[in-house]
Amino acid sequence: QELAELQSKRGQLSRSVDLASQELKITEPLLNSGGISHVELLRLQREVNDLRGQLDAVSLAISFLSICPSRYARYLPRNKLPLARCSRNGVRVRI
Repeated sequence: QELAELQSKRGQLSRSVDLASQELKITEPLLNSGGISHVELLRLQREVNDLRGQLDAVSLAISFLSICPSRYARYLPRNKLPLARCSRNGVRVRI
């Protein structure tokens, strides 16, 4: 269940990143014409950056659960990412 929730969250974040990136791309030219302030452009850039960071974190958590599906599922309380080590077939993952 945790994996399905994370995959759903990843899809949502991916769409949000795409939309925020489109908004930023459309808004950037408005800075030169005075249609938007530099502060607002920075806010949009920060939003895109934050969303990408969240997307990366969720993708990493999905990878973690794929390697250790049952043993470490308990390290995924709601809205938190795993902070544990997993060793399987000589592969070590730390999130």
